[in-house]
Amino acid sequence: MREVGSHVALGYVEELQNAYKLIASHPGFGSLRFAYEIGLPSLRSVQLERYPYLVFYLEQLDHIDVWRVLHAKRDIPAWLQNPNS
Repeated sequence: MREVGSHVALGYVEELQNAYKLIASHPGFGSLRFAYEIGLPSLRSVQLERYPYLVFYLEQLDHIDVWRVLHAKRDIPAWLQNPNS
């Protein structure tokens, strides 16, 4: 595993916080691409701007469930269908 400086780690956390703010204020903004691929119609995702990660979430009546944060290079449909593989 590669180590990075604290500025990279803090930048990643900041990007996650920005994604969470976007999702909270505009939950319908996220892409439904993977929802169709895995058969979960309400699953949405947003990509971090400066890091290759996707935030997967489900909009509920009174809150947002953040489901996963995954690296964009993964086989995401396979991982979402079977996270233990």
